Formats: sequence, C-alpha cells, structure tokens
Amino acid sequence: MSDPNIARLGNLQAKNVPFRCTNTDPLLLLSTTSAQTIKINSLYITNTNECSKHTAIRVYINDGLSTEDTSNYHLVKDIVVPLRTTLILIDRESVVYLRPNQYLWIVDALGDSIEGVINYDIMRE
Repeated sequence: MSDPNIARLGNLQAKNVPFRCTNTDPLLLLSTTSAQTIKINSLYITNTNECSKHTAIRVYINDGLSTEDTSNYHLVKDIVVPLRTTLILIDRESVVYLRPNQYLWIVDALGDSIEGVINYDIMRE
C-alpha cells in the first residue's frame, strides 16, 4: 500500500507511550504495518541513572526487524545524555514520519539509564 493520503484520512489515532531501556540491547520504540504511517510528534529522553554516570544514545530508523540492518539511518548517534537530564529529541517543529514497514529503535550505551515518552499519531486511510 502507498503512504496514506493525509487529506483522506479515515482513521487517526493519537498515542502517548512511556518506555524504559533495561539493558544495552536495541529497544523497538515504534513499528508500522503496510497499511499505516506514523507521525512522531515528540520524543523525550531522560537519564535516570542512580550513579553519577552519563550515557550515550542512538536513535535510528530502518526497514527491517533486524537491528543490524544496512537500511539503518540515524536520527541521533552517540549523543551524550548527562545524568538527571531530559532531552527533547523530536518536537512539533521537527516532526518525523515512519513510512509503512519501518521501525524506530533506541540504544542506551550504559544500559538501564534511559527512559522517556514518545507521542505519535497513527494514520490510516
């Protein structure tokens, strides 16, 4: 299916979802089906580490369920998130769209330090 025609939307569903990275493995934040497009409105990231450590994160999009896919392209790569700091990676001024069959991943280099909230709209014709 082609990308939904925004002028002819049959269904728009808004979501606000919290997440937590529990280790250093890539965490799947969002995925789309062949019948939808997702508009990411905001992505907030917080370093909640109990120690005095900073961590680095990567946020990327790809076209497959594999995290080591050659189709990866990074929105953020190895950006440091200082201890007890919140970063706004995506806001309404810098909207990101996931096309059908795309995936959004986050990686916490330290592990068990990053949590956040992602707000998005699922669009279907």
